[in-house]
Amino acid sequence: MATPETIDDDLDFELSSSSPGSGSGINIVEQFIRPVLRYYWLILLMVGLGLAGAVSFAAMQPNTYLSTAKLLVRHGERENNTADTLDDEGQGRLGTVGTGTMLSYLHILRDPELYRRLAEKLGAARIFTRVAPDAFDSEGTSVFVRNWHAFQNWCLQNFAEESTPEHLDRVNPRHLANYVVSRTVIENPPRSNILSISYEAFDPAVAQEVTETLLALFMERQIELYN
Repeated sequence: MATPETIDDDLDFELSSSSPGSGSGINIVEQFIRPVLRYYWLILLMVGLGLAGAVSFAAMQPNTYLSTAKLLVRHGERENNTADTLDDEGQGRLGTVGTGTMLSYLHILRDPELYRRLAEKLGAARIFTRVAPDAFDSEGTSVFVRNWHAFQNWCLQNFAEESTPEHLDRVNPRHLANYVVSRTVIENPPRSNILSISYEAFDPAVAQEVTETLLALFMERQIELYN
């Protein structure tokens, strides 16, 4: 049977064995800091390789350019007299567009047929055109940016895969259309009659041409469907 004296002895032993000066605690310097200092060169090597890989990956990516076109949708008096846009007195409101109409236009802009026609009209060679990273550098461009663009241009010329005309001719039109869709963003800001169309390309001229062509094809498709 344990007596108060033996219980006190057990408690004293447990406390003394876990005390910092007893030698049974964790030595942070010996177990953590010293191994880090011993293999610091390996840690620096891994960090250096990671940074080199990140810089090389960034240099291999061609610059992208975004073109945005905005379409203001307005109806005339005749077209405006619909269930969506009639007021309480049954009169049409000039220039207002109902929610259903905007959804219809969004549906047309996202129609796969529209992008198939765009892919056939522009072709893979035009859509995949890219400009050199230093194409738009000028005297006002900083030295750091110009050096980076020069390094990026060297990486793209020597390591990036260049698409040949023969390879581009074999691109499936459906795949090309899907590629254009993946780089296109169509938005309708809330409570507005504006349709925003954005396209990202490797050449600013191509980005602008795609948005303009998409708007032109949208108008043609709308006439086909409603006339």
